Order: sequence, then structure tokens, then C-alpha cells
Amino acid sequence: MKKMKFLVGSLLLLSSSMASASLITVDGFEADALQLSTTFEEFYNFDNGNTWSANTGLERANSVVAFMAETATDTALFLIFGGLGGDAGSADFDISGTVGAVTFADDSAEMPTGTNVLFNYAADKTDGLIFSGLSDPFWSIDIVFNALSGIDNLVFYTFDEQGVSSVLFETIDTPTNLSISGAPDTSNITQVSAPMTSALMLSAFGFLLFRRKR
Repeated sequence: MKKMKFLVGSLLLLSSSMASASLITVDGFEADALQLSTTFEEFYNFDNGNTWSANTGLERANSVVAFMAETATDTALFLIFGGLGGDAGSADFDISGTVGAVTFADDSAEMPTGTNVLFNYAADKTDGLIFSGLSDPFWSIDIVFNALSGIDNLVFYTFDEQGVSSVLFETIDTPTNLSISGAPDTSNITQVSAPMTSALMLSAFGFLLFRRKR
């Protein structure tokens, strides 16, 4: 009987499919993550072009840039300070999440041991991190900026299906905090047609009768 329940349950799960992408909210705005076929660190492209810097193509001088990215198995926040043409700067901020952790930083010596992060970077360079491991169906990240220099504003990017970026929102001065949350995106749920579902159930009962006759 337990085997039968398992089989029927499995067939019912097959009758629908749910998108793995997250529905992401950033300070009340709905953001779309950049879908990646590479790893997060490969996309960060550290020290390949502008040395000692991120090279995603999204960096901005005198700004802190933030965006979400997803692979087939994980979701991450990218947070990048400064860029070409920018001033030298520093950042003192706290970052914490219900799940996940900082998994990469420009300077390994600046990897946080707790929630507090301290960055210092030269003119024309960047500093930044990747916060990943957002594996729970529901997650949240909170950032509090304690002190910033060389930073005028925060820019948060969103992406279309082709991976083209646009500005979701931009602060008019130095940011003080940022709150991001994610939940399962159920907008792409598809249901198998009724005839197909019936066929699956008939197959299950046929299997049960066959088992009983043996």
C-alpha cells in the first residue's frame, strides 16, 4: 500500500511543473535576476580587464551597483563599489541573510568573518562581493550601510529575458540600507491536460492490479 501511495504521489507531481526562478522584491520593487550559464565568480570576472576589479560591464564610477543573478542551482546578490573613472573609496556595512553567506570578495583579506564588511579600494578600481546560497524557497537579505566614502548613490539593476540590464531604481544620494527578499515564482506553472492526468492515474491502478495478481 505504501508503494502504491508513493507511485500515485509521484505521478501527481509529474502532472504539473513549476519554474525554479525566484520572485525577487527589492525595497518594494520587483526585480528580475540575470540568468547565467556560467558560475557567479566567472561572471564577476575579477582582474580580467580592469585589474584588481570586477569586470561585469555593470560597474559605475562613484556608485554601488547591486543586482541578482541565478544559475540552475543557486541565486546570488552581487554588490560592487566603484569603477573606472571613479574616486578611491571605502565602505563599512553589515550584510545578513536568513540563509546564504558571502562566498566571494575582491580581496580575500576583506572576506567577512561575521556580518560586518570593511572595504577599501583605489581610484579607478572596484571592491565588491557575491552573497550566494539562497537555497530556501523563501529568503531575505538585509544590508545596513554604516559609512561610505567615494560613493554618491546606489543603482539596482533588473534584467529582461535576453539578459539586457536596465535600472530598477537609483538613489539620489548615498544609501543607508537595502532589503531584498525572494519567494518561489509560480507564474509559469503549467498543468498537464485532464486526459493525460487520467491516463497517468489509470496506469497507476493498472500497476496495482498487476501487483495483486502476482
